Parts: sequence; structure tokens; C-alpha cells
Amino acid sequence: MKFSLVNLLLIGLFSKYVVSSSVYNDGKSNISNVKEEVEKEILPLTLDEKIDNVLNINEEENDSYSNSTSILINPKYNNKPVQSILIQLANSDELKIDELDKIAYDLAEKHGLPNPIPIGQLKGYYKFEITGSIRSSLQKRRIKRHIKRLNEETEVVKWIDLDRNVNLSKRSISLNDFRDPLASKQWNIFDNSDKTINVLKVWNQGITGKGVRVCVVDDGLNYLHPDIKDNYYAAGSYDYNAHTNDPIPKKHDDHHGTRCAGEIAAGKNDYCGVGVAYNAQVSGVRILSGSLTVSDEAASLNYDYHNNHIYSCSWGPTDDGKTVEEPSGITKRAFINGVTNGRNGKGNIYVFATGNGALKGDNCNFDGYTNSIYTISIGAITYEDKKSSYSEECSAQLAVTYSSGSGKYISTTDSTINNLSSPICTSSHGGTSAAAPIAAGIFALVLSVRPELHWRDIQYLSMETAIPVDVSDSDWALLPSGRMYNHKYGYGKLDAYKIVERAKTWELVNEATSFTTDKQFENDIIDVLNSKIYVSESDVKNIKNVEQITVTVDIEHQCRGELQVELISPNNVVSILATRRVNDHSRDGLRNWTFMTVKHWDENPVGYWTLRVTDKVKNQKFGRLYSWYMTINGQLKDNKVGNNSLGNFKREQVEEVGIEETSEETLATTSVNLSKREAMMEAIHQHKIPITCLFVVLLSVACVCSIMHIRKLKSKKTIDESINDDTPQMSSLLAI
Repeated sequence: MKFSLVNLLLIGLFSKYVVSSSVYNDGKSNISNVKEEVEKEILPLTLDEKIDNVLNINEEENDSYSNSTSILINPKYNNKPVQSILIQLANSDELKIDELDKIAYDLAEKHGLPNPIPIGQLKGYYKFEITGSIRSSLQKRRIKRHIKRLNEETEVVKWIDLDRNVNLSKRSISLNDFRDPLASKQWNIFDNSDKTINVLKVWNQGITGKGVRVCVVDDGLNYLHPDIKDNYYAAGSYDYNAHTNDPIPKKHDDHHGTRCAGEIAAGKNDYCGVGVAYNAQVSGVRILSGSLTVSDEAASLNYDYHNNHIYSCSWGPTDDGKTVEEPSGITKRAFINGVTNGRNGKGNIYVFATGNGALKGDNCNFDGYTNSIYTISIGAITYEDKKSSYSEECSAQLAVTYSSGSGKYISTTDSTINNLSSPICTSSHGGTSAAAPIAAGIFALVLSVRPELHWRDIQYLSMETAIPVDVSDSDWALLPSGRMYNHKYGYGKLDAYKIVERAKTWELVNEATSFTTDKQFENDIIDVLNSKIYVSESDVKNIKNVEQITVTVDIEHQCRGELQVELISPNNVVSILATRRVNDHSRDGLRNWTFMTVKHWDENPVGYWTLRVTDKVKNQKFGRLYSWYMTINGQLKDNKVGNNSLGNFKREQVEEVGIEETSEETLATTSVNLSKREAMMEAIHQHKIPITCLFVVLLSVACVCSIMHIRKLKSKKTIDESINDDTPQMSSLLAI
């Protein structure tokens, strides 16, 4: 009878919580959806399935290329097929490089692998290049066997992945894209109006970029060109498409990198034009003229990174108005490695073109290279100080500079493989491809004056000295910081004289820090949806001032391009994170996609932040916002200036997601448990179920089990003994 009363009491309590929770959200029942959400959970793949997936993708990509450009054809091995296994060694931060090398070589010898090859400057990362076509089932089994054996090295190997292809597009604009007449000369430098980068006053002080090296990561560099050869830096150059130390162009259309290099460091002589930093040195890393693996992409962004100070990158994912793409995990790690350790600890400067997809409705916040907090995104304006029609806008754009548009183009060096040593020039360079190198040249001038500046100092200087243009444009907003911002122009156009003058007396910023909010769970249908997160003073007590803010969303939608996403600050400053894209009909939604905004720089972050998600097309295609969170990046209070540590940056640190970590047992069990626990917790938050309710359910089940157990014991002859023997079990069961 006692047990019956206990059960009735528990059932009553349980009913109370069920009733209260089932009407928690506007009187709508949410309990029934919990089971559905859990049942919908997709079980994680087995190790074999994960390996097969990557191998199949590589095989499909191999079929889509000609033999000369296949990911699996490596010139280093006489064009034999190659598949690489990537690893990260455990404790790589604590051990010395020679110790890590020995561990990697020992692994290779133990498991019959080829000699390990370090991946660029990423400490503790190696790859084993295995020759042989993966079309062969024998080769697939061989690769699987190697991966499984490496997975068993739980004390030594932290992360494993298979190398794969990465697709990048050059960001140039050809004359065929426009009907405007061709213009010439370097109007962006020598024009008598204010429609220039204002560099002559810098040159007049003898500041010409001397002592600074800019690496052009592109389709090659014609260092034999008479306007470039005197400033060429060979030791910082490499060809990742052909795997040689010679980045010379090898295809008829390999002129993009040479054009960009001329904008930066073409010499002051009798050939073509003159570079923005004409006494700087320029190197070339060739990646865009053939197949490229993610490991080589990562290595290219760290190549000779103590001596290559600035990386100029006029490329990215396809600008088609429908692509959503980010760098691989290992490439993200290369960015972090570059800003943390590059340039002898002061951090490399990564300059990226925002993209040329504006005419197709594209937005640079769907590009994980330009919306990284570790890069500087540069857009393009015409000689009229108007946004170039092709230049993408987004809240991650920091500034703009001149490029093609309205009949004028950029004049620079050019190249042809038929006569590499001839002084070929062009007056038809353009696109955001032409804007990024100009910015890189300006930053070279800055570093020649203040070489001790860190990578974040360059971001600050760019923002503080940029000049607003096209001020009648309606998107210009006066911010609480006193600055102006526009999604089309960032903080404005770069001014070489202003930024150099400011750099002369600039005080180095403090160490970086960040605060990441908890996930806000919603599971609400999108029409016009507003979700809020509160940031308190204690949350950001260690942040001196805000820099970039990132927002990570989990959105499901049947037509991704119909969505607009905005972040509204406590001060009613609106960052447009995503705009509608008419060409994007993807049903993939935005699952754990991270947006970035620089619009809230120096804003007080305390208060309610609102994420507004709007379905801009009213039709039968629905979507849901499942969750979101934000990370506020900034500089640390009360810290010694000039410290380049990333401090307590949290979710911006890369999650190493390869095939999986450590042992196969972990793959088979821990991953499943984590995944199910995550699913249950998300269901709890989404449906507003009190934790107490779950506790009562568990307690009720425990009591029922106890009663059944006792009744079974009473039916035995040795009742007293059985009860005495089982008392500890009863206690532990009830404790549950």
C-alpha cells in the first residue's frame, strides 16, 4: 500500500509538470514533438562508411577532371594517382618539432606508411601520400586499413582525415563582361582629383614598402617580367599545383596573379606602371591553376609565413548567387596559425576580395573566407566613388578601394606563356580581384613604417582611417562609435596617406578575447521571426571594446535564397547578415552557418540582441529557426599592449572535424552518445520542458522497478535473506 501511495503521488507530480510544460509556449502542445525530434535523429556513420564517403567523393571529383588536373594525379610522382591521409599528433603544442617529426616517422615505419610530410607551417600536422588509384578496391582496403590502425594509436594521434579537392574561383572581371569602352593609365594613383588612393604624399616621404614582403596566392607569378623581377622574392614562392619551387605561369590564362603582383610591387622603371608599394618584395604561391587539396590550400596560406608578411588573395568560392561555402577545418587552422605565429608572432595579414557576384544577387557573408575574423575583406568602387556593380556587399566587409567600372579599369603588369620575359602590360584588369592587391600594397606601406604592428592593428587602422564615399547612399548609418558604416562600402575607401600617418603614432591593441553566449533554442516556423539573447555586464566584463561579432545559426528552409537574416543590437544598430538570393533554391538551409559583422565595432554590447529572420517570399515553402548563438570578439581589459595571443577565443577556434578522433571504440560509442545527448538537450530547450519533469519521470520509473523487484523477492522462499542481500541494490536504485 505504501508503494501505491508513493506511485500515485509521483504520478500526480508528473501530471502536474506535463500539463504545465505542454502549454508553456503560447498554449501549444510541444511534448508530442519531443519523441518525433528524437526519432528523426540520424545515427552517426560507422568508420567504414565515413571513409567510403570521402573516397567516393574523391573518385567522383576525379572523374569530373581530365587526367592532367585530377586531384589524384600528382606531378611529384610522375603523374601517378595519390590519396593522402592527414593526421594531427597529440600534444603537438607541448612537443618540439623534431620530437613530432620523430613520432610521425615512427608511425610511418610501424604501419608501413610512406614518409610523413609536414603540412605547411601547421605544427603537428602531417600527411602520408599513398600512390595508387582509389578506383581499385584493393587500394580502398589498403587506405581503410591504414586509417583504422592510426585510429588505434589513441595516445599519439589526435585527428585523422582524408585529403580532398577544394574548388576556388579567380575574382577578375574581363572586358567581355562589360560593354564599356576600355580606359587606361593609373588614374587610381596619379589622377589630379580626390579619386585616388592618395599615395603620392606617402611616396614623397620616402615610404615605398621597403622591407615588407607580400605573397600573391593565385595562379602563378611571372617573376621574369622586367617590371617585377627586381622585387621578386624567390624563397617565399611555391607552386602547389605542380609541386615545385617555381611559381611561373604554365597555362595560357595564368596571368591573374602577375596582374595582382604588379599592382602591389611593380618597380619604378620604364615598364608598364608602378606598384602601390614599389620597393616592397613580392612572392608567388600558385594554387589556382589545377587541382588543389585542402592540405595544400592550408599549407599555401602559411608558406614561409615569417618572411611573407601579407597574403593577397583575390579568389574564393564561386560567385554564382547560390553557393554557401567555408574553408575546410585544416584551412581555418592555417588562418589561426598565421595570425598567431606568422610574422614572428605579430601575425600575418590576410587580404581577401569580397567577390564579384552582386549582379547575381550574391552576398559575401555566404563566403567563409571573406567573413572570417582573421581576414580583411575588401570591396571595389569605381573612379566615381560608387560601388562597382559586381562588388558584393555584406556586414563582414571592412573597407573598399578602386577597381574597374563605368568604363575605367586598372593598369598593371600582364603575362603570356609565349614570351615570359617581355614587358607585357594591361589596361583591362578589374573586379574585386584588382581591389584586394591595392589594399595589400597600402598595408605594405603601413608595415614599412611600423613593422611591429600586429594583424588586428591593421584592422583597427583600416576602420579608423577609411573615408566614407557616395554619402548620399541610404545605407550609411551613424554608429554609436561616431563612425559611419555601409554594407556596400564597409567603413569607406582606404586612404594611403591617412592610414600611414595614423600608424606612425598608433598604440598597439591589447590581447584578443571573446565571449560566446549560450545557444538560444527556438524551433519556430519562419515568417518574420525575432529571437533574443541577453548579454549582461558580467558576461563582457573582460572586454575593453567590441570588434567583430559572429552569429551561428541552425536554420532549415525549403528555399534558402528566400531568407533575410539581421542582427539588431541593444542600441538598434542593424547588421544585415544575409540578403535574399534569387538564384539560391537550395533546400539545405543554413545548418550551423556562421555569419560575421564588423558594424558593431566599439559598440556597448550590454542588453538584448535580436536575431530577425524573414522569409521574403510568401509561398508554401516553409522553414524553421532551430537555434542560434553569437560570439563577441574584442580586446582584453587591463592587458599589456602588443600581446598577439588570441586569449580565450572560444567557438572561433576550429573544431577539428575529420573522419573522427582517436580510437574506433570512441568512434562507435562516444560519438553516438554525444550525438544523442545533444539531440535530447536540444529537444528539451526547443519544447520548453522543465528539467524537473524529466527528473520526476526517471524517479517514477525507478520506483516502479523497485516495487516489481520486491514483489518478485517476496515470492521466493528465502524472503528475509533475499531482502537483506538486495538492500544495497534497492538503495542504489532508489538513488537513481
